[in-house]
Amino acid sequence: PANKQYTSCNNDYELMFSNDTMVEECFEGGSELPSLSFNFVPISDLEQTPKDNVVDVIGVCANCPDISTVITRTTNKKLSKRDITLLDKSGKSVQCTIWGTEAEGFDGSQHPVVALKGVRVSEFNGVTLSAINSTMLCLNPDIPEAHHLKGWYDNYGKDQQSTSLSTQMSFGSSQAPFLTFQQVKAADIGRKEKPDYFNCKGTITYLRKENIVYKACPSSDCNKKVSEDNSGRYHCEKCGQSYSDFKYRMIFKISVSDYGDNIWLDCFNEAGVVILGVDAQQIGEAKEKDDTTQFDQIIDEANFKDYILKVRAKMDTYNDEQRLRCSCVTLSPVNYAQETKTS
Repeated sequence: PANKQYTSCNNDYELMFSNDTMVEECFEGGSELPSLSFNFVPISDLEQTPKDNVVDVIGVCANCPDISTVITRTTNKKLSKRDITLLDKSGKSVQCTIWGTEAEGFDGSQHPVVALKGVRVSEFNGVTLSAINSTMLCLNPDIPEAHHLKGWYDNYGKDQQSTSLSTQMSFGSSQAPFLTFQQVKAADIGRKEKPDYFNCKGTITYLRKENIVYKACPSSDCNKKVSEDNSGRYHCEKCGQSYSDFKYRMIFKISVSDYGDNIWLDCFNEAGVVILGVDAQQIGEAKEKDDTTQFDQIIDEANFKDYILKVRAKMDTYNDEQRLRCSCVTLSPVNYAQETKTS
């Protein structure tokens, strides 16, 4: 039987390869093999889809910007990426990031229908999608859903105004409110079923440096914490596998203040790179070498800097007591020249 925790397939069974497994190409009966099947989730339903879920999505490529490159934190190598916008009949659109050769060879100039099997849902910048190693991308597939969607777009959809989930921060609002920390604490923030989002300006006054990094699963599709076993290998409970190595990831808390109050924010790896100016690997190596001078210098230089932050707020229960938990979604240094411009 299939372990549903580690698969996005709907099948009740799974195949497992061992060291003794033999794979041979079959040259007969190819026409009888089933084609790739999808279980599409409408783009409008992605707002209710839990973070990190892997789903199938189909949409028209409504926007295809130029390709860009990033430096991977695990290998320090350049990786191509492209953030395309997918639109379906619900009138909702979502940003989807594709990587590597898929990004380099992608042509969205003719607004093709894009079917994606197995993309991950993220809350980064609202609701977004990201391809993972197992994602399969099909352009203009010969399936009824694609034909209907293309006909709708060519005749109606291209002229209709759509709503982007990737810029919606809360309850259908296209822009999260800009709040002071006093307003955050005075308002009924984070008490609804879905989290609230707000923007703010603040200064980092304290960074909690204890346990700032952890050893994470080295798989590109997983960031869960690993545990070292007696043989010196690292086991990931989520993947159900053991590895010879791991990657470092950051997670820490910061105290951020404005002119009237302060709040505590949970920060994860992406925000950590912006705040500290180095990646998790460099932090982890400094701690491994017990290089307290370099480590303390990195932490000290992060304090008393100003940022514009986008924050996710949700009530959390700890020891039977409810408290507001805020986490940093995105942040950027304050651009004073831009902020002081008048319209």
